[in-house]
Amino acid sequence: MEIYAHKSFDDHQQVIFANDNKTGLKAIIAIHRQGPGRALGGCRMRDYKSVDEALTDVLRLSRGMTFKNVMAGIPFGGSKCVIIGNPSDQKSKELLLSMGSLVETLGGRVVTGEDIGIGLPDVEAMRERTTHVAGWQGKDSSEPAAYSAFTALRAVARHQLAANGFNGLRVSIQGAGKVGGALCELLVKHGATVAITDVDEECLKPFRDRAGIQIIAPEKIHSVRADLHSPCALGGTITAASIGELSRHGVRAIAGAANNQLADGSAGREAARAGILYAPDYIANAGGVISHALALDPDSGYNRELVFSRCACLYDVLLEIFERAAKQEIDTAVVADQIAIERLVERDGFY
Repeated sequence: MEIYAHKSFDDHQQVIFANDNKTGLKAIIAIHRQGPGRALGGCRMRDYKSVDEALTDVLRLSRGMTFKNVMAGIPFGGSKCVIIGNPSDQKSKELLLSMGSLVETLGGRVVTGEDIGIGLPDVEAMRERTTHVAGWQGKDSSEPAAYSAFTALRAVARHQLAANGFNGLRVSIQGAGKVGGALCELLVKHGATVAITDVDEECLKPFRDRAGIQIIAPEKIHSVRADLHSPCALGGTITAASIGELSRHGVRAIAGAANNQLADGSAGREAARAGILYAPDYIANAGGVISHALALDPDSGYNRELVFSRCACLYDVLLEIFERAAKQEIDTAVVADQIAIERLVERDGFY
């Protein structure tokens, strides 16, 4: 495997492959940029089909964390950890302890936390072997992550539809887990009607027979009539085909909490050509990392009011991106990367 020639390699500073036969741990840690001192990014556990799929994920996600952190005004670089395995039957206390030990070997260069397949109890298990984890005292990142996605939907509705709220708007949500579910509740509370789906029927139970909420089959979520679409599950769902479906069914903008929503760089251009405004994912879902970064700050600790205030600031960040993209006549994903790199150079002196 030639990592330097890998399609998702972006001059990452370090990539660590780990294997522990005793516990079954197979993990990859990627540090994209170190930042002012530490790199911050969650730990994900998935049943990847191959090592290359896991490597692609960790490279893309760590790069996204670098951009997410700088755009959210967080003084961290970007990193990500992935564990290869099915969290439902391969996760164990011993495996999590081994992962904590692996993070500890980096001496604080990486701070990790919860992500898909790794919850707050798992992070607490890792804490037995390392202090370099974020998220504690029963405060997971799903609520602020949902609020940042909600803020992003407000921004796209304002820019694209000249709407100051959600009354009369219909939003389709792909993913009804902690973040997607919390986002659904926020939208209904603020006047939207919601079409929601998930591959896990259990996640949909709280939304059945609820006013203003329609349950949709997973394969039909891109073909349901909506004004706005919110990907809140795994990444890669925004493709040329799904953009065509969304456009045909009235969707004018995309903003959600999933990472790596665009299948590739061409998907952003395709969305722009279709007249669909895209809120770059690493800004729309920044609430979780804002929460963790503030909790790591010894001067502030976890302050819910401050966390949500910082999430609300993403509204203006997104409007700046939308306006600049319109002036330059390029897609918003490219503009967001431009601004992020400018801020990284200003902060760190290089990209």
